[in-house]
Amino acid sequence: MTMTADELAQLEVADLRQEERDRMTARLQFWQLYFALASVFAVAFGVAGLRVGPYLLAVLPIFQAFLARYIGHSEAVLKQIRKYLYVVEQRVGHEGYETYVRKMPRPSHGSYLSALRDAFLVTDVLVLAVTGVRVVLDGLATVGLPIVSGELVAVMAITCIWINGKQVFGLVFNLVGLEGTSR
Repeated sequence: MTMTADELAQLEVADLRQEERDRMTARLQFWQLYFALASVFAVAFGVAGLRVGPYLLAVLPIFQAFLARYIGHSEAVLKQIRKYLYVVEQRVGHEGYETYVRKMPRPSHGSYLSALRDAFLVTDVLVLAVTGVRVVLDGLATVGLPIVSGELVAVMAITCIWINGKQVFGLVFNLVGLEGTSR
């Protein structure tokens, strides 16, 4: 059985639409994974107690940064699929959804990533506060506080870069040569 170019193109578009649906569905799963991660560390904090718990909690932002990197990649692939579908629409002269979206942009575009990024950052700030208090109570403020603060602020910056790309911090990261995900 041989396929014509049109049949192959139709199959490709159908497969890409399915990939797009799968990645859109994964967005809800990312929220679930975020809450699961936070819950695991909250339980670990409770089990470890006030003495060790804050130090254990300080690892959570690192896991969130890795999750942010995965989410950023998924969103970049989703964007690439949509661009390709738009090119296909233009090539065949069909004004489909991708063409419509470019003509009638949504004012709330990107709110999903902003909300998830903000949730990560709020969690990171809470971890910084709890860990900072523990470091001060342990009498390690002069050495430990700058280390913990520096580590968590660096992880927060990396989280923003990985989830949204380099445009989050714009020119600052361009000047120092840091780059985010390719968009």
